[in-house]
Amino acid sequence: MQYFATAHSKARKEFRTIENVCWHSSSYYVCDQKVDGLSQVLIVYTYDEKDDTYTTYPIPAHGSLPRTGKLTIKGNVWTFSWEDEKAGKTMHYRTTNTFTSPRTIEYRLEFSDDNEHWTAMAKGVERKK
Repeated sequence: MQYFATAHSKARKEFRTIENVCWHSSSYYVCDQKVDGLSQVLIVYTYDEKDDTYTTYPIPAHGSLPRTGKLTIKGNVWTFSWEDEKAGKTMHYRTTNTFTSPRTIEYRLEFSDDNEHWTAMAKGVERKK
């Protein structure tokens, strides 16, 4: 992953191994996301038929409170979006995963203070084993 120098990120490169161990029940899809072999977050997904989106509930392994987000899927593009408060202002974030082949995902992480104009914080490529 290549990070850019922005108000919310420092320029740097990271190389990580990400593994998602997932399972489902009749109403939930759940993934234990491991980074470099260590569980970092348990993500619970629920589906809303009315607006054709998923709500995400990432539960951090280190015990901080979970937040909610949305996942929208349009063709080969999956967009995860969430909000956070920074200095009393709502900041909007999104990670866009574009599946360019069955084994490759190109992704980018962006932020916005108005939910319209987006600034890239990072980008990268994931390759499945």
